[in-house]
Amino acid sequence: NPGPTTVNLRNQPNLNGGDIGILDIGATAVVIGRTADALWYQVEFPGQPGYTAWVYASLVQLSDPTVELPVVTP
Repeated sequence: NPGPTTVNLRNQPNLNGGDIGILDIGATAVVIGRTADALWYQVEFPGQPGYTAWVYASLVQLSDPTVELPVVTP
């Protein structure tokens, strides 16, 4: 998360999805997939292996934007 604010982690890939945490400014998370339209990324929940959350793609920056992410069906 490059900032300037924290990013909500959601349980579904939409703005109505429940907030289940935040990604602090400067924090990182492992991206494991994306929605078909690439508007949302599924990430491993920071500090909780095995749990996932969704982040709005335009709010975060991928360390390698050329990586082909698999499409994940919510």
